[in-house]
Amino acid sequence: MLIVFAGSATVFARSIQTWEQPIALILFFLIGLFFVKRYSLQFSKKFARLLLLFLVYFMLLTLKFGEWHYKFLMIYPLTFFIAYTTVVSLKTSFFFYYETCLKYLCLIALFFWILQVLMPGPLTEILKSLTFFKPYNEIIQAHVIVFSILNEGVESFLPRNSGFAWEPGAFAVFINLAIFANLVRNSFRIRNNKNLLIFIISLLSTQSTTGYSIFLLLAAFYFINMKGMTLKILIIPLVIIGVLYIFSLPFMYEKIASLGSEKVSDLVEIGAKDWNKDKMIGAQRFVSFQIDFIDFLNNPILGYGGHDEEMWTRKSNINVVSISGIGKILAKFGLVGCFFFIVVLYRNSVRFSKFFGYKGKLLLFLLILQVSISYSLIENALLICFWMFFYFNPGMAGSYVPVINFNRKKMKLIDNQIPS
Repeated sequence: MLIVFAGSATVFARSIQTWEQPIALILFFLIGLFFVKRYSLQFSKKFARLLLLFLVYFMLLTLKFGEWHYKFLMIYPLTFFIAYTTVVSLKTSFFFYYETCLKYLCLIALFFWILQVLMPGPLTEILKSLTFFKPYNEIIQAHVIVFSILNEGVESFLPRNSGFAWEPGAFAVFINLAIFANLVRNSFRIRNNKNLLIFIISLLSTQSTTGYSIFLLLAAFYFINMKGMTLKILIIPLVIIGVLYIFSLPFMYEKIASLGSEKVSDLVEIGAKDWNKDKMIGAQRFVSFQIDFIDFLNNPILGYGGHDEEMWTRKSNINVVSISGIGKILAKFGLVGCFFFIVVLYRNSVRFSKFFGYKGKLLLFLLILQVSISYSLIENALLICFWMFFYFNPGMAGSYVPVINFNRKKMKLIDNQIPS
């Protein structure tokens, strides 16, 4: 359920942030209560300090802008609560469950995607009739929880696979997180790794520049963790050819070209038109960062927090929305929030490398940063489970014993995993 919420393809799923459908908030909260009751959780001092620091930050925002923002006060503690109860309850089993869930979601998505390739019209009509939850955007033609059909208005030889998410790039991000979990749990061994094969095929079907770029990062760290210098030397030419081929694909070239051609001034002109007053225009990632950076410069220390009326686009009456994750952290939380994010992410990345025993202390750090360039997903409870995992589990010690057969009963952990 946490993964489906992260997919954010419907108004219901996005209500965690928008509060448009309060029942979603209640359900989200019940997920956390389930873990508390099921595992008899006690909240650590570190978690209490996190909530206290957020409360102090909220009070400073209130003093600065002279207004209480109750929704902002509730959203983030609730998100931290869900992430905390999830990873403290499941500990490293979280990565097993996440990988397993993504495997089945990928298989289902591939099934529907193949049907979409073979019979796009009939499948769209069938899924439209089965769409129960309202899609968050008109670009989503049909959504049945585990699969979305989009009308992107982009010519392509094959449709792009969005899976359970609101768009293919987001689905690719979730797949890459599953690949990361798979590789670190299995010491970067790929032999007989069927799950990895499913993930790679699913990733290819997304045709996502972000997804492919993140995969290249994971492939680079796989190369670093390979054993045997001879094999590394032999594989280097194949890696170079593979990278050049990926970036030479038509949709990759067109997407990269479009990123460089978009300008803030052009979006301002379009977004200010009367005929766009009821329709939000999404900026590309680089322009999104520029827009967020303007907001950051206006409120550099604390950001604008939950006071969206302080956003430059709101003040200028421009109907443009940014998608940059790291840009949004800077704009919304200022230097204070960005410092917290970078420090916690870096320390968590180092702990991952030590605990799972792989080379590359910056792997998770770079992976999450790469995600944050393209999407505002890092504030999502599911992503927080990754980049704050050891922050919520500071007492975990020892080392992880990897397995390759994905049998839950044979997963072992040598540590005393008790959070302090």
